[in-house]
Amino acid sequence: MEEKIKKLFKEVLKIDDSKFNDALSQTNCMNWDSVSHLKIIVGLEKMFKIKFSVDDVLAMVDVKTVKERLKKKINS
Repeated sequence: MEEKIKKLFKEVLKIDDSKFNDALSQTNCMNWDSVSHLKIIVGLEKMFKIKFSVDDVLAMVDVKTVKERLKKKINS
C-alpha cells in the first residue's frame, strides 16, 4: 500500500522520493493545491475501490492523515 500511495503522490505533485514522507502537506508543498488534492483523492478511490466522505477529504491535508484515513476505510 505504501508504494502505491508514494507513486500516486509523486506523479500528481511531481516530486521525487526524497520529498515524500508523512510530514508532506498542503502547507509545505507548493504543488499540493486544490486541483492536485482532488487528483490524489480520486486516484486513491480508484486504486483502492473506496469512497471518502467529505470529512475525510477535508481532513487529508498531509500524507500521515491520508494514510490513516485510507487504512480506516480499507479496514472498515
